[in-house]
Amino acid sequence: MTRAREYAIVLSSIVVGAALALFSLNRVWLTTTEPVLPGAENAVLEEVFTGAQVLTGASAASWACLLCALAVLATRRVGRVLTGVVVALAGLYLAIQSARFPSSFGSDGSISSWWIFLMVAALILVVSGALAIVRGGSWPTLSRRYERGSKPPEQESVWEALDAGRDPTLADD
Repeated sequence: MTRAREYAIVLSSIVVGAALALFSLNRVWLTTTEPVLPGAENAVLEEVFTGAQVLTGASAASWACLLCALAVLATRRVGRVLTGVVVALAGLYLAIQSARFPSSFGSDGSISSWWIFLMVAALILVVSGALAIVRGGSWPTLSRRYERGSKPPEQESVWEALDAGRDPTLADD
């Protein structure tokens, strides 16, 4: 597999993992029912909770991973390693939170299966973050074409002088 293809796969897996985590966190995870009055079996209050309400901090970790996809695009070697660390740690946090969910709220109501989707998203993020740590330094980077050069004016070409806004026909006496 080429470096460019590996780069595209890891970058898209970070986006897909973060989007899947955000999608699953906005679904109903827990439904509880309580009687409105003691002894009134027919009058019950049903309350629903989304994953973001139940797992505090999980949405922030998912948004951080989504933004890290942009950081992978914009950074080079060291920046990609640091970004990979953030993605892997956020994915690990999401995996731990989703694994603890069923045992924490098992007896309080009915649990949906959206926590499994968060677990899958977390595993995708951990693997893609680890790949960004290990292989990110060899991936292609953004071009330095538009960065300011450090050539002295006498060594630059006519086109470079025009791009910089100088008239190459005038002498610098």
